[in-house]
Amino acid sequence: LPSLEHNRASNSRPIKILDVGCGSGYLTACFGRLCDGGTISKSILPFRGKVFGIDIHPKLVQLTTSNLERQDGDLLKNGTITLQCGNGWVGLPKEAPFDAIHVGAAASQLPTELALQLGLGGVLVVPVGQSGGVQALLKVQRVNTTSASKFVWNDYHVERWGGVRYVPLIHS
Repeated sequence: LPSLEHNRASNSRPIKILDVGCGSGYLTACFGRLCDGGTISKSILPFRGKVFGIDIHPKLVQLTTSNLERQDGDLLKNGTITLQCGNGWVGLPKEAPFDAIHVGAAASQLPTELALQLGLGGVLVVPVGQSGGVQALLKVQRVNTTSASKFVWNDYHVERWGGVRYVPLIHS
């Protein structure tokens, strides 16, 4: 949230969040409430923006849609949240840059295509490690833009937040 607050303060455009592996839609809905600029979130964090939820499994995209329609249908109707099937390793480059990217599945290595979709100051939170073992939850913040199309390690600050166990991020 501090990165979102900083980006909002230093940038007049609405914030953009990518939720990779939207699953049941719970976190996607939470992100949507942060970005809807409605009365609930205005009193907490007055962000305006869009949330993009993707999942490789069509049934999970449908589950997210059903769950959101039941409780948070306004976020779908007003365009705060959009959902689609997609490859989490690729992300949504046409919608970049993102202020935040959350990955809800473990990547075997840092997904550099996602990191490239961060705007300056943007943060990627991703579990990284082998399936079935302990993975590292990483916070990857873009601190420079040496190249827009090639991953350069010096453009990012990486922090390890601890050990986790997630399902694997699937290649399609």
